[in-house]
Amino acid sequence: MVTAIRVRTFRSFLFLLCLYFPGSHLHAQQNTFLFTYFPYDGANFAFDPSKIVYGSTQEEVCAERSVWEITGGFTAPGSNALIYFGMMPEGTCGANAPCCGFQWLNMVNGPPGIVINTPQFAGTLASCGETFPPTAPPPPSSLCSCPPGASCSPKDGGGPPTCGGGGGGGGGDGGGSPSSFCGNPVNAGTGNKRESETDLTSAGVNPVKLVRNYNGSHPAYDHALGGYWLHTYTSRIVINGAANKAVYYRNDGKQLVFNLQAGVWTGDADVADSLTEFKDSNQRRTGWTLRLASTDDTEGYDASGKLISIQTRSGLTQSLTYADGTDGATSGNGGFVLDAAGNPTTAVLQKGTFLRVADNFGRTLTFGYDALNRIVKITDPAGGAILYGYSAQASLANLTSVTYPDGRQRQYRYNEAAQTGGANLPYALTGIIDENGARFATFSYDSFGRATQTVHDAGASNADRYQLTYNVPEAQTTVTDPLGTVRTYGFQTIVGVVKNTALTQPAGSGTGSATSSTTYDANGNVASRTDWNGNLTNYSYDLTRNLETSRTEAFGTPQARTITTQPHPTFRLPAKVAEPLRITSYVYNGDAGASCGFQADGVTLVPGVLCSKTIQATTDTTGTSRFDATPAGTPRTWSYTYNANGSVLTMDGPRTDVSDVTTYTYYANNDADLGKRGNVATITNALGHVTSITAYNAHGQPLTIVDPNGLSTTLTYDARLRLKSRNVGGEITGYDYDFAGQLTKVTLPDTSFLSYGYDVAHRLTGITDNLGNNITYTLDAMGNRTQEKVFDPANTLAQTRSRVFNNLNRLFQELGAQSQTTTYGYDNQGNVTSIDGPLAGTADTTVNVYDALNRLKQVTDPNSGVTRYGYDGIDQLVSVTDPRNLATTYNIDGLANLNSQQSPDTGSTVNTYDTAGNLRTQTDAKSQVTTYAYDALNRVTSITFQDSSKQTYAYDQGANGIGRLSSITETNPSQQVTSVLAYAYDQHGRTASETRTIAGVAYTLGYSYDSAGRLSGMTYPSGRTIAYTFDALGRISQVNTTPAGGTAQLVASSILYQPFGGVKSYTLGNGQSYTRGFDLDGRIASYSLGSQIFALGYDAASRITFINDTGNAQNSNTYGYDLLDRLTSAVLPSTPFAYGYDPVGNRSLKTVGSSTDDYAYGSTSNRLASVTPRGGAARNFVFDPNGSTTNDGINQYVYDTRGRMAQSTGALGATTYQVNALGQRIRKTNSTEDRVYLYDTRGRLIAETDPGGTLKREYLYLNDIPLAVIQ
Repeated sequence: MVTAIRVRTFRSFLFLLCLYFPGSHLHAQQNTFLFTYFPYDGANFAFDPSKIVYGSTQEEVCAERSVWEITGGFTAPGSNALIYFGMMPEGTCGANAPCCGFQWLNMVNGPPGIVINTPQFAGTLASCGETFPPTAPPPPSSLCSCPPGASCSPKDGGGPPTCGGGGGGGGGDGGGSPSSFCGNPVNAGTGNKRESETDLTSAGVNPVKLVRNYNGSHPAYDHALGGYWLHTYTSRIVINGAANKAVYYRNDGKQLVFNLQAGVWTGDADVADSLTEFKDSNQRRTGWTLRLASTDDTEGYDASGKLISIQTRSGLTQSLTYADGTDGATSGNGGFVLDAAGNPTTAVLQKGTFLRVADNFGRTLTFGYDALNRIVKITDPAGGAILYGYSAQASLANLTSVTYPDGRQRQYRYNEAAQTGGANLPYALTGIIDENGARFATFSYDSFGRATQTVHDAGASNADRYQLTYNVPEAQTTVTDPLGTVRTYGFQTIVGVVKNTALTQPAGSGTGSATSSTTYDANGNVASRTDWNGNLTNYSYDLTRNLETSRTEAFGTPQARTITTQPHPTFRLPAKVAEPLRITSYVYNGDAGASCGFQADGVTLVPGVLCSKTIQATTDTTGTSRFDATPAGTPRTWSYTYNANGSVLTMDGPRTDVSDVTTYTYYANNDADLGKRGNVATITNALGHVTSITAYNAHGQPLTIVDPNGLSTTLTYDARLRLKSRNVGGEITGYDYDFAGQLTKVTLPDTSFLSYGYDVAHRLTGITDNLGNNITYTLDAMGNRTQEKVFDPANTLAQTRSRVFNNLNRLFQELGAQSQTTTYGYDNQGNVTSIDGPLAGTADTTVNVYDALNRLKQVTDPNSGVTRYGYDGIDQLVSVTDPRNLATTYNIDGLANLNSQQSPDTGSTVNTYDTAGNLRTQTDAKSQVTTYAYDALNRVTSITFQDSSKQTYAYDQGANGIGRLSSITETNPSQQVTSVLAYAYDQHGRTASETRTIAGVAYTLGYSYDSAGRLSGMTYPSGRTIAYTFDALGRISQVNTTPAGGTAQLVASSILYQPFGGVKSYTLGNGQSYTRGFDLDGRIASYSLGSQIFALGYDAASRITFINDTGNAQNSNTYGYDLLDRLTSAVLPSTPFAYGYDPVGNRSLKTVGSSTDDYAYGSTSNRLASVTPRGGAARNFVFDPNGSTTNDGINQYVYDTRGRMAQSTGALGATTYQVNALGQRIRKTNSTEDRVYLYDTRGRLIAETDPGGTLKREYLYLNDIPLAVIQ
């Protein structure tokens, strides 16, 4: 029998084990013992040191043997795998010899659970310092990297590539454990190096993907990707022989242990995942499910612990298939071993080898293996191949390269002596060579295998370099960041996991050294967190599920607020959340009375999908009333339905007065086009406008999108699934990438482009346009831009700016080209507490103060004026008190509705809202009510004012009009039309024409575009045309105009620009040249027109201090300012001016020559009360309740119900004004003239006419620069 052969063979080579691997503790280094177990090769029973397994205890060694056997390590024909069931009684394997007991995995000739009771396999003592045969892999770093007092965690998993430095500002923190990961990334508590690489991510619903995870603390039990790499689908369940302990091996390298207690598999107190075992009627195990707490996904495993399915919360499933040991010709579930190039050989794949994964829609990843059962090829849903290469030594099995479908290769380096200090760490990842062939990352280790440094572009920029020093026996690690700043991390092991409990940082600009701290409950949940400023947040949990139930932020301060969460009883999702001023409720499919989606059988509910979300405002300002808070106002609810895939079918918005339902349709799961399956086919909004996605690639990425107007957008992708081009109605934008996937070029439809340059650390270092203008960035080791320089095509410096960052990675100084410097100070949390302006020798410092929630509460300006800010419990601004101690208050509810505003200057404003939060009515201080109406897309359709005048908005009319504003019609109180704005569009949605009807006369302004989508011409209402010519960058280089029935005239030519900036010169049609000169700060330093030249001067704050006529010194002006940048003096060629201000910025005096006026304001507002010339009579001002001036002592003013000035009356009589819905003055009438004003879509005044349409004047522009006035 196989049993007898295996036992006999094992006995025969025990002696060899002792020769090769001395097990006596005489060979071991003190305090570095580990157990090792040496299985033999089941194929030929020859001794094979490469099959060594390790563990830190006897039990772990034996369990590792089980893992090795189950995952294919023993594959002799007709053989069976052994499962560890527990330690045998002392003496079973000889005096003082530890002994493991095993049972067969698949018992054939005996009852389940039979135990091998002949001499058993034993764990053997060895040390980290032992010399093993060259074919034997070394012990894992996790076993040899924990000197006395250090912290090691078998649960060590992934984490973000970040270190916990000084905080930013604003709001509370989450309840998750603070990150212990630094650099790229390393767990500072354990020294474990992690790396995560994404080889493939498809799009669509629940897509298949391939993410590789390197975990330096845990060898990969299946070795399918080499020693320490795992991938998305390598999770596993392993049970001991006694069937009372199961180990869940995650795909990130973490190992979670579950113990059988009273028939229930129970994890450690900090493990929220749940494990369920299934058995048949004969009590034989049939499989397992593992429910992941983080996502509510459920993983299915077969009886042997192999992963067979992954099901999302909503029921979508990815299914895994394993080889059946055949060539697959009949079953489709087999195949051949591949060679290194990915080509099939004649050998058949081992039975039980993971073959492929498929989603619900038939999109698959197929895996190919070499003779050593290592993955050498993965075929994606589109047929693209990813190839994997390994080190030459089969026993090491290190993954050394990945070649992607575009032929580009990423490489990995291990155990380089320069990075290990000479220690032999064969599986230690020491470098990554990117697809450009450059060494992107380097990792260094100490002799215990702990990572001591991570760096990008080592030896050149030394970017992102983190250095770690492990302090023993103290549970502390010091981390030196790329700026050389040293922080100290404190750790504590809780329920087997190393947790960050304290982080100390040194002093920085404006701050002293500081410590943030975290405490934990018995289950390892964060119990409290104290930030760098000493602000405390406390947390509470449902300890049976480790779900947060409440937190109090800014505990013990006046700003304290409580957030309470009621978890859903089934899913790890919130059922209710109570915050200050609101309660949010969630209803999921299957909850009491809830049904919003069925599976394909039409009966079973789609689990875990959100049926509705309701936000109810309350009167609870602090959250302490929790779910007993008193409701206030109408709740806001969104409702959803789903298809069998858990994809949204309908989304019903909060409106109750109209149907605001958005509807989605999807392609069938078995559509003939693989890419379409399960993906969105149409999106129909509440008004029936349909967007269609008509084509997808095999990865589920959209290829063609048709908007409601029929405009098609076509997308293409490269072999790495990156967007390659975007064709919108024939206008194509192209995207280029380097081999490493960095965006290197964007080409616009006019063929102009921007190119992007990077350093080896993958940081942006420059931008160049197609004319040769370029921007260069100088970066510090942290990646901060310390200098920006702009050059023209001749490489002449055009502009520069510098920055200095302090040791805590905070912006310390900003420097202009003339070294003008602004300096920033911070509190310990990283909030900006001071801004010292660039005016040297002056006290131009602004001081900020923050509350316990890191919200800005007070600003003291350089003139000692104090402005205070107040907030409610959800950080909404509720009051602003100015330096005169006048307060404006805002009454905002928990739905963010501004219900009222009380201002000393504008009086009281009261608002009401509909159920979607749209403003319905607004009542101003004059009790004037304005009413708003909306369509089902929440677009305003009408605004009705107190006097019954009205603005009506129409949408979706005419060709290409869907989704766009079609017209605005204004009527007076008598419902007579006073103004109409009508728009027409081209296929791309650009304005083709704009017609304004004023006083019964229609004025049409036309727009034309070239094939690249640039505005190439305009036709004014008079018939005048404007034509634009462009340079190679798509900027206007020439402007021509042709009057109606006339000949073309040159308006401007030879238009030149600053690099990446505005116009610097042009020549007018009359031959005169206009030129601007710029300084290195990008400011206009001079300008000239013809022979007249003006020079400008600036102070360090970039305020204009003089404008000199270089040809006439007497025609010069000078200017002075106070510390708040307000103009205090202006000396014109013949007259000096002076101005004074109060603390708020209201003008307090004005001096012109020898005459001075004093300005006075009311004590309860900032309304101007009077202007008194010294030695003269005062002019008193009168205001209406809205704060609008009705009388200034000389003139009288009248306002319409919108608050717009409708009439002014002075010594020359009355002038009336007509203002349109866009806020543009379109007509002015008085006794001397009646003028109509016309504007383009950019708001530029283009023409003036009389009411009958007779042209009076036209204006021509270069962008926003007025070029010409035609009378």
